[in-house]
Amino acid sequence: TYRLSSTPKKSKAWVGMNFTSLTAANRYAPLLAGTASVLLISSLYAIFIRGCGLPSFLHSHSEGFNVHKSHEDVFASIYGSSSRATNVKLGEDVASMAQKNLIHNNAVKIAAKLAGSGFWTSQSKSGPILHLAGIAAVIPNLSYLVKYAWNGVTCSAFTIMVMLPLNAIPLTISRGIPSLTAAALLGLFGGLFQVFAMNKSQFKGKMRI
Repeated sequence: TYRLSSTPKKSKAWVGMNFTSLTAANRYAPLLAGTASVLLISSLYAIFIRGCGLPSFLHSHSEGFNVHKSHEDVFASIYGSSSRATNVKLGEDVASMAQKNLIHNNAVKIAAKLAGSGFWTSQSKSGPILHLAGIAAVIPNLSYLVKYAWNGVTCSAFTIMVMLPLNAIPLTISRGIPSLTAAALLGLFGGLFQVFAMNKSQFKGKMRI
């Protein structure tokens, strides 16, 4: 014999979001919208907030955390006499210092470009303005892509093809922020996929007629 318990089974608590209207067609839409939002917010942070000292209270609790506020800070942190990045200490020979500096050459380039993309870290205003233009260039493609993935709302394929070249701005001119470059690639390949899907859907509709 089996004894059935009358005590209801406790449900486990969970934290998350429940999308009841998702179907097989738009199940990837929240992931796409979240990814695009994170990339754009990260790019805006690098332009407007990074290096301004606003998050200094939070950063002060992180040991060793320091935002480079100029190009001099970037190169001093890498090529300094006692750099944490290169582990170069006073008294080391020139060959050893050169070898360690070459290893971190890519990190220097990325840090210098990132420093030149923010209003608080750049020596001129042209760099941040160009990166703002890059953000404005990727928003149209990303917005249409998210709308199409979520509920099928779209514009003409010609309009999307006209907007695709705008992604070349952050890919060629404003390349200082990695998240902005990733957003441009997402908009470019996502737009191409959207055009392909729209043409395929129109072709199937014509075949049915």
